[in-house]
Amino acid sequence: MRIINNIEDFIKEQETNKIWYHGSDHKFDTFENFKSNAPSALGIFVTDDLVLAEIFGDNIYKVNISYSNPYTITMDKWVINS
Repeated sequence: MRIINNIEDFIKEQETNKIWYHGSDHKFDTFENFKSNAPSALGIFVTDDLVLAEIFGDNIYKVNISYSNPYTITMDKWVINS
């Protein structure tokens, strides 16, 4: 897994039409905004690491993204409760 340490590097990576992955336990056709107290209230989580996406569910979505105000979480800030 590669860690992006700053937003400038993230933007450079995105500009190359990168493929991203989203893992979910739910099946759907369209990402939708909804109100929630869950982590999903922050937005849609994507990663360039397929194995990491698989941690979040059996349904893996291969996506291209467009964004205007990304919020990035580095591995040192992310905690996965098992």
